[in-house]
Amino acid sequence: MDLILTLTEKYAALVMNPPYMGGGNMNETLSNYVKRNYEEGKADLFSTFMLLAIDRLADKGKYGMINMHSWMFLSSFEDLRKWIIGEKTILSMAHLGARAFDTIGGEVVSTTAFCLLNGFVADYLGGFIRLVDGQNEANKASMLQETLQGKVA
Repeated sequence: MDLILTLTEKYAALVMNPPYMGGGNMNETLSNYVKRNYEEGKADLFSTFMLLAIDRLADKGKYGMINMHSWMFLSSFEDLRKWIIGEKTILSMAHLGARAFDTIGGEVVSTTAFCLLNGFVADYLGGFIRLVDGQNEANKASMLQETLQGKVA
């Protein structure tokens, strides 16, 4: 009974770094489940988690996530983008790009960190920061701090 209550509870906030796995690498059971329940997110497990998080949020709840930035550009994520833009609200985003984590060398993972509202706010102007030109963690952190200080001053 405790497990069922946990799985049906709605949360005010969630924070996550979801797993990455392309749809072609999912086993049949996982692939079928994702296609049946999270069609717009079927291209990758991280995009499935973007939708799953919304299911777990209360109305007007928020989630913060860092994941691959591919959902912002690739055609396989077009339906997901349209759904987010049309029905949810991106509150803020830091487009980190490659080299956001010194422990992951080179151009292996390009990321974005963002906060999303489980609700639509018309004409909301979110905060968006592009940090893709930073060469390492420290450089990106410095660029972020400088940008934020410039907005406050």
